[in-house]
Amino acid sequence: MKMRGNFSEVSLVNVLQKLQSQRVTGALRIKNETQRGEMTIWMAAGDILHVETNTRPEHMRLGRLLLRGELIDEGALALALHTSQRDETLLGVQLLQQGVVQERALSRMLHVQFKDDLHLISRWRSAVFSFESQTVPAPWRSAQAIKTRDLSTQIARLRSQWREVRELVPTRNTTFRKAIDGPVPQEAVRQHGLSNGDLRMFGLLHPSRTFDDLIALGRVSCLSLYLSLVRLHEAGAIVSAGQAQRDSQHPELAMATVTVVREESPRTMGDSAIFHVATAVLIVAAAALGLAVFLNLDSGDEAGGAGAVKVVGAERHPVGRLPRSSVQLQRIRNAVLVYQSRYGELPTRLESLVDRGLLVERDLTFPDYGNTYVYRPDGDTFILVRPKR
Repeated sequence: MKMRGNFSEVSLVNVLQKLQSQRVTGALRIKNETQRGEMTIWMAAGDILHVETNTRPEHMRLGRLLLRGELIDEGALALALHTSQRDETLLGVQLLQQGVVQERALSRMLHVQFKDDLHLISRWRSAVFSFESQTVPAPWRSAQAIKTRDLSTQIARLRSQWREVRELVPTRNTTFRKAIDGPVPQEAVRQHGLSNGDLRMFGLLHPSRTFDDLIALGRVSCLSLYLSLVRLHEAGAIVSAGQAQRDSQHPELAMATVTVVREESPRTMGDSAIFHVATAVLIVAAAALGLAVFLNLDSGDEAGGAGAVKVVGAERHPVGRLPRSSVQLQRIRNAVLVYQSRYGELPTRLESLVDRGLLVERDLTFPDYGNTYVYRPDGDTFILVRPKR
């Protein structure tokens, strides 16, 4: 089956409904020349398996969502990103293999991400689209599908209430807090038709949350959250607690024209100057901090002299003393913590990280002279130092 058209003549909802009614399998490709946006929606039997796009904002990347949703920590994300880039695999696959996130939680967060993408393009008015039946690529075939019928209903319902939504949530940084103490009264629940999902969002407002934080913590799509917040506001259960700086590039701010937030948006001359000045300040500060830490290290550590790192491995967000800003040292440290989280104990030697696929052999050698880092487990902590020449 093949189909072509333009969103100036037919809406995304109508296109999805037609494809769903015919239970097609293949790729729906959408291109907006004006906004330089592109998207590919992979479908199976009329439902959505996967979405690929170049319009996804940084805060909606999978790693950022999992961090804000408190499902992973910075260390686990850094290690998974490094491994996925090295092995040219998907970030989600690496997170599952490392055992730091459950498949169900990952699938739910991917659906949050995909629905956000689809909400964005549902507001495009000048994009062209084409559908062609073809085999779905292997990585997406076993993915849990998004029901196209339910998605179309949500988008249509949101469009009908967009004026109220836009007044309540002018930007994705808008902050909300509870307007009442205790639970929502049952009378308000019945009168305004509040669902269990609405009440769960209300429970997350402690003490207050931004719109995007609620998406990540509640693992709900923007489509569902917009409508939940409107119902909770009408019930008098929540109020806007002030609004962060307005982001004029966010797609939800326009009714007819969408500004696409690209991965590498061009900077103006003023933005570039500010960026470089800020970078220089950070470099100087980091150098000063590194020198201060280096001068305060114990020079007589028996495992390897100056530069010892003692990390409390049992904590979720451990704090270690890094002798220098070494990406390699941080990578080994993260791998040790992932190993401990997965197997319940610290590795007895660094080579175990290679055996388990968390690192490759070259990650264990100091780049300047090729000796292996010195590692020693010590109860619930471990010592990690640069090797001697």
